[in-house]
Amino acid sequence: MKIIEVKNRISELINCLLEVWEGSVKATHLFLSDREIKNIKEYVPQALKSVEHLVIAEDEAGCPKAFMGIEDGSLEMLFVAPEERGKGLGKRLLRYGIENYAVERLAVNEQNPQAKGFYEHMGFRVYKRTELDEQGNPYPLLYMSRTEKSLETMKTIRLLYPDHVSGGLEAYYFGAHLLTHILPQNERQPLVKVDIAPPDHKEKEVEEGIYAREKVLAGIEDAAKKIEGEKPDRIITIGGNCMVSLAPFDYLHGKYKDTGIIWIDSHPDVSSAEDGYPNAHAMVLRTLLGYGPEVLSERMRHGSFEPSQVLYIGLQPLHDYQERFLNDIGVDYKVQEETFVPDHEILEFVKKFEHILVHLDVDVLDEHFFHSTYFADPELTGDGSGGGKMTIEKLTEVLGLITKNADVAGFTIAEYLPFDEYKLHKMFSGISLFIE
Repeated sequence: MKIIEVKNRISELINCLLEVWEGSVKATHLFLSDREIKNIKEYVPQALKSVEHLVIAEDEAGCPKAFMGIEDGSLEMLFVAPEERGKGLGKRLLRYGIENYAVERLAVNEQNPQAKGFYEHMGFRVYKRTELDEQGNPYPLLYMSRTEKSLETMKTIRLLYPDHVSGGLEAYYFGAHLLTHILPQNERQPLVKVDIAPPDHKEKEVEEGIYAREKVLAGIEDAAKKIEGEKPDRIITIGGNCMVSLAPFDYLHGKYKDTGIIWIDSHPDVSSAEDGYPNAHAMVLRTLLGYGPEVLSERMRHGSFEPSQVLYIGLQPLHDYQERFLNDIGVDYKVQEETFVPDHEILEFVKKFEHILVHLDVDVLDEHFFHSTYFADPELTGDGSGGGKMTIEKLTEVLGLITKNADVAGFTIAEYLPFDEYKLHKMFSGISLFIE
């Protein structure tokens, strides 16, 4: 067999490769019906014509018996004629791709265990799984790589970061600790604690436009130190207010460059120290985008995110200065008072990136139905913005869509405020029997 790259993709060749494809799919993709194979077949010629590198293995008579398509180091397709299976031809092709085109990643149908085993034998490991294929069909995909860690060897930590001063509300501290008991227990995910002093019930000063500036910075620095010491592959951050996303998202951006942020929040978190609201939790995404107060931006070690790397879900009406900032830097956003970002837009976004970071602010939930959120307390006004409009059922649906179709490397849960439980805690803390 001779292996060559094809530059002139004439119709006769495309037809021959289409026969190889169909025979191979019928022999290996047993989960597809004949009708589904026929439907997919319509798109194969265009894929063969457009793929960056089309490499074929042909016999002595010049008849193609196998082929592969490669795009920017990714194996987009590899098919072997049924009569040539088991003879080492697929192995030869893949080795050729690795040696000549630096192939290091691919995707394979989960329902094709033979293919998965073959690629594992060739040194690839699963690092991501999606519930749907790239066309949105219910065929789970396994993403494999020669360089990424496998799912089994990835290190995931839970970062307990009960920052309360950045939001100016003591209940954040209590809520973060309570969340550690609410989340499903997992002994494979060690709990790493950021050193945050408990509330002392004292008012703090505003310095350079930031409330409790030194304590905010100390928390960010300790979080970054703890993360660097652990060197995790994935981080679940348990907050605390929204500022807790700064250090872990910065670290993960340094580890994974091809990363998008899904910011699930009723507020944009793009305030500045000059906007008149001194609590730093409203400045966190502005800082991640490279426009935050200098004292916050200086704590970032891995560069800022681009506006195109952010998707808002649950965003409510904005202040003029927030709207102006987002428009000026080019963030594509939608105010979602009545309808939320549709599923297809979420899927389109996650497919742009190898990795996704999710920031979940609990105040995206409607306080009329979920009462452990900021706006469930009528005495609180924050920066004057309103509360969220999402139900827990809708949030469950959104998170399921994201986590089933993306490699989520970072997940922050912020601003959980169990006011009633905190009142109980304070009541019992005042009874000597419990504290003696």
